[in-house]
Amino acid sequence: MEVAAKRSLCVAIWNNAFNAGRVMTSLRAVLVVIAILSITLLLLPAHIALILAKSPLQKQTAMLWHQLVARALGLRVKIVGSPDLSGSTGTLFVSNHVSWIDIVVLGCVVPVSFIAKSEVRSWPLFGWLAQLQRTLFVERSRRLKVRDQSNQIRERLLAGDYLVLFPEGTTSDGNFVYPFNSSLLGAITSGVESDDLAVQPVSIAYNGLAGLPMGRAWRPIAAWPGTITMGEHLPRVLREGLFDVELHFGRAISDAQMRHRKPLTAELHGQIRQMLATGLRGA
Repeated sequence: MEVAAKRSLCVAIWNNAFNAGRVMTSLRAVLVVIAILSITLLLLPAHIALILAKSPLQKQTAMLWHQLVARALGLRVKIVGSPDLSGSTGTLFVSNHVSWIDIVVLGCVVPVSFIAKSEVRSWPLFGWLAQLQRTLFVERSRRLKVRDQSNQIRERLLAGDYLVLFPEGTTSDGNFVYPFNSSLLGAITSGVESDDLAVQPVSIAYNGLAGLPMGRAWRPIAAWPGTITMGEHLPRVLREGLFDVELHFGRAISDAQMRHRKPLTAELHGQIRQMLATGLRGA
């Protein structure tokens, strides 16, 4: 009887602790949502005014929004290397893609806009926020539009914008890098050498959760692979999102150095795979 009583007591303690933990994570999710809504409502009027005035300061308000949202989510971003912002024109950052959280991670470090599939424009809330950040929407499935879309990317870069391209075309589970679609990299290789455009590889590695190393099995908490809906993933991130992220900036490549699309794609993919492997070991 004494053993049974002790066992029952242990089970009761465990259940109480488990239920308390669920309450705490649910409370955290509510507080995070309130914080993000407050940040958005606070910065939105100034950001819209800067957009209407066509002021370059709109990039800074967007970056500030990402920094505050990253803090609200509990993201701890470690930066290895540095973004190439020294050229006379913009830079195309080419990155692996793990989750929608990548947008916040990159946006809190560099004043970037993103290149996204056209479907994102119609997403509730996220599509609206993407438009406020001057996202360039492309139709990857329409081959006849590739040249026009590459020219749009090139024009934005020549105007001094910093753009992010996710050439995998989808999100992974965070443990590897899918093959790259090279079509939109024609924006870098189709011009003249005097344009002085640069492309820089970036890797995003989620390697910690609540201060503890995040192994392969736990990485899907941060990752948003195509089999999971936003409705399933977003609440999980809001509850558990104390992520450590390692952001690696690789060696920038100028358009004068790499005149052909396929070798450029292979070089970027190789650098990003190597940096991701290093980042995943970072914790």
